[in-house]
Amino acid sequence: MTPYLLTNSPGVLSEVDINSFLQDSSSAFQAFFYILPLQRTTTATPCGSGDGLASCEDGRYDTCNCKDVKCTNCVHSGYLPLFTINAACTVEIIPSPDASRQGKAMSQLVLKTEAPQDMSGNAITDESGNNASTSKGFYIETVALPQIPIQQWVMVTVSRTGRRFEVYYNTELVVSKTTLYNIAKRGSRDPQIKVGNPGLTGYIAYTTKYPRGVTLFDVQSQYKSRVDTTGAPILGQNLPQIGGTPSKDASYTILSNLPTLITQSTPPPAAPLFEWETPYA
Repeated sequence: MTPYLLTNSPGVLSEVDINSFLQDSSSAFQAFFYILPLQRTTTATPCGSGDGLASCEDGRYDTCNCKDVKCTNCVHSGYLPLFTINAACTVEIIPSPDASRQGKAMSQLVLKTEAPQDMSGNAITDESGNNASTSKGFYIETVALPQIPIQQWVMVTVSRTGRRFEVYYNTELVVSKTTLYNIAKRGSRDPQIKVGNPGLTGYIAYTTKYPRGVTLFDVQSQYKSRVDTTGAPILGQNLPQIGGTPSKDASYTILSNLPTLITQSTPPPAAPLFEWETPYA
């Protein structure tokens, strides 16, 4: 089978239990990516302090308090989404050279979180003094990732256990971070996983949804079972698919031509939990 083109997107993977990434206490998503470099003129993105601006020193973003439900004031200029889970968890990359980045924070994990208080710890209330359920309680938390290697297949895994997120490239844990707030469930009920962007060039294969967070052992086992001696995914494998009917919303593209649509896998029993911190956290 031919891998799906990242350019023909955003494509949508929709199954009956995809929302479990947000609703369950733990879950994980995994896919193989082959990203091609774009030959574009080098750009420079403004930096500084404030919403949507990265630090001029290290290119990282502070936690941003959303001013609307879509967090439009917290958008990261120059980045494109590689994939987005339930409108709350995104891995985004800079697809072309950026003079303001100088190789820093070229990839990042973007998480939409929520809390009943503002960033100063004050309870959010309406004009009557009642607890408010508004966009003021939404935040964008950004975690810098190592640059995803280009011109080679890379298995990217995002595992969530409560507020702890772990990201793996192939069999290596590259970041383990606990968010300040809980992952957003209000305003993030998009039941789909969206992959790719018209501004990206490359391929995606073997998308897998796990019913719980995965361990390093799980990731290593999956990787070894799905690649050949060159590290490329073996595209002829037949993997079980989740039951259910994909969304029929005409505004979305159903990725019926993926090597395998979203598949459900059950990892082995988890080992005792450990708190991981890495140089990238």
